[in-house]
Amino acid sequence: LRDYPSKSAWLVLQLFGSPAEKWPRCPTPAEERCMTFLALNHGAKGLVYFTYRPKTARIEGGSKFLSEELWQSMKELNRQTKEMALPYLLGKDAAGISCNDKSIDLAAREYNGKVYIIACNTRDVPLDAVDIEIGSGALPKEVAVKFENRNVPLENGRTVKDSFS
Repeated sequence: LRDYPSKSAWLVLQLFGSPAEKWPRCPTPAEERCMTFLALNHGAKGLVYFTYRPKTARIEGGSKFLSEELWQSMKELNRQTKEMALPYLLGKDAAGISCNDKSIDLAAREYNGKVYIIACNTRDVPLDAVDIEIGSGALPKEVAVKFENRNVPLENGRTVKDSFS
């Protein structure tokens, strides 16, 4: 998608499970969040979530169709994507940022004087001690982890070492 900047690609994401359609379960909230940010990392400009009759599916179908936990998590996920909309849509790619683990999908966007590093664990297992190297420029002693209310110190003035679930 990033190769075609004049195109406005939207992505339709799964928000359901349907045994009849060979979808054995609906995604977990963590999987839905990962799918959302992977789409944005790769240039999606809009998102649509597809489900079957959300209220009826939650009442009649239980977790096979649309779990109450996933449904309730969508308000927070939508808040997060709204907060990140301007860096994704108006920001520029930031150079010099890399990760030592290829299981981490990494995007770096510079917007309004700040650099946003968006890292998604693409595996279904937690990853520990992942290093994200930050290139040149003046850096703070620690970086804020958005949406997690915590900071991570920079090691050697350039490396963020963190774990990803």
